[in-house]
Amino acid sequence: MITTKIIYDRKKRAKTEGTGTIEVRVTVARRAIYISTGVRVREKEWAAGMVVNRPDAHVLNERLAIIYEIVDREANRCIRDGESVNADALKAKVWPVK
Repeated sequence: MITTKIIYDRKKRAKTEGTGTIEVRVTVARRAIYISTGVRVREKEWAAGMVVNRPDAHVLNERLAIIYEIVDREANRCIRDGESVNADALKAKVWPVK
């Protein structure tokens, strides 16, 4: 079973550093992998799984939705094709090196 979820401040650094990172967590057979979205926000700018109280909130939420969709689509493709879900492969789909 594979699940995907958007996670805020997994390492609990927002209180000390001022901002927390937003990541996509992919869980495969009870093993979690985390993929950075490159988005960092303050604790008060995160509510109900969305960026709020920022002028660029709609842009950041769209970016998060796109990254989530890419990860989810790739995980589903792996299932469909009978491949193992690989953290490096998922990260390469989100952040391809050119």
